[in-house]
Amino acid sequence: MKFTLRNREIFVHLKDLVLSKIFHIFILSLILRLLYVNVNAPFVFHPDEPTIVNSTINLRYNFNPKHFDWPTLTYYLNYPIYDFFERLDSKLKRDFDLDLNLINFFNYYLFTRVFTAFIGSLTVLFIYFSLTNFGISKNVSLISSSIFSLMPFFLFRSAQALPDVPMLFFGVLMVYFISKHYISNRFIFLIASSFCLGLSISSKYTGYVFGITLLGYLFFRFKFSLNFIKSVIFCGILIILGFLVGTPYALLDLKTFLISDSPKGALWQFQNVGRSDLFSQIWYFLNNLFLFELENFGYVPQIAVLVFIGVTIYEKVKLKKNKVNVGIPIGLFVIFLIQYFYVFWTVSGISSGSQRAQHFIPVIPFIIILSSLFFDRINYSKVKVIFVIFIFLNLPSYLARIESDPIVKYYYRTVNLGAFMQKGELANYNESNMVPVLEKIGYDLEKFDERKELPSNTGKIFSSVNLCKNDNCGLKVIFIEKNIFSNKILYVYDK
Repeated sequence: MKFTLRNREIFVHLKDLVLSKIFHIFILSLILRLLYVNVNAPFVFHPDEPTIVNSTINLRYNFNPKHFDWPTLTYYLNYPIYDFFERLDSKLKRDFDLDLNLINFFNYYLFTRVFTAFIGSLTVLFIYFSLTNFGISKNVSLISSSIFSLMPFFLFRSAQALPDVPMLFFGVLMVYFISKHYISNRFIFLIASSFCLGLSISSKYTGYVFGITLLGYLFFRFKFSLNFIKSVIFCGILIILGFLVGTPYALLDLKTFLISDSPKGALWQFQNVGRSDLFSQIWYFLNNLFLFELENFGYVPQIAVLVFIGVTIYEKVKLKKNKVNVGIPIGLFVIFLIQYFYVFWTVSGISSGSQRAQHFIPVIPFIIILSSLFFDRINYSKVKVIFVIFIFLNLPSYLARIESDPIVKYYYRTVNLGAFMQKGELANYNESNMVPVLEKIGYDLEKFDERKELPSNTGKIFSSVNLCKNDNCGLKVIFIEKNIFSNKILYVYDK
């Protein structure tokens, strides 16, 4: 009887979730991400995607990837998906004489991209639950979750075969379990949050920055006490355990893991980015704080955070309020603020104050939390207007990205593109010839062998790559983008 009642309770909760607005936002988030998973097909322009796909495929031969430039959890999460479709493809061919072409070069990328899109959409759910657990109103939490889902870089990154989104997912899951502990004080949630932090680091090493939040929260709950020390030690053990679950060969192949002079080792990753001097780091910090790649994350939430911080300081200093109402306990507010500034500070310490958007990914949840605290203090109708402005400002990015299929111009008939496109170069295409690509873009096949001159002074050249191992081979590729709103052009030619 108890079992039946329990099942009925679960069914009611699931029904409520499916009918809820946040579930609709989850579905819309997933649909939007799926719109981008096929962008640039059958080419792969991001140089890091082949690392994920090839490393995952190679697990069929050895579960030790033997390189730790990235941790390995992303490979292990994707491997069952690859294995399932490989087995399904074999079964369809063997038992039904049916070839759906499930297993080809680009489909491996597609499998991982769809999985990443799902993980990205799931992250939106847990952001919403975290916000409501921290006391943000449901209406504001819905809008903030929508803004989070539609941040351009997060949206586009959720449609690529890369480890950034899994790292963010487990980091947000850590924040969610902290929020659960905040409202229930059950120690099981601290255990879960610590384990998720380990999984985040095991997805991408930069996930370690989420540890600032966990450490700050432990101090917020236990202050300087024996319980604080015990909790830090216990949570530290669980973080290591979570990391080793996703990257077990960090321990089993410790010698390779500790290599620092080549990409085989994890320590190389931290040395590879370089460091700025203190003066430069301060300058880049101020620059990044106000001018970091806003077009990638949306101007609105970052501006809301800075305004909120400014208003809070004004109330405290100018109005001399003893207690500043920020919507949550001041201790939690300080923790999120420290995490927010810490990410900007660490990124600014990278050589040349790197503005690469992926370095800022760990700050996204805290931009959303802090901006939500601001939205929760103003009239809800104004929050809806802010959301419309956010969509309007980012609409060009959404449209430009979805229209970014490359125009391919091929300048030498006898070349097999699959023979010279190598891993790690500008693009990867592994089919037998260019004819399917030419047909896809509507190129006149009768003019396939015409020699043409490359246009001069056309846009910005992003890369020029020799396509043959033989130095005497003149085949090159130039990747040109006229502007951020135009299609990308890939020229393959014989010089």
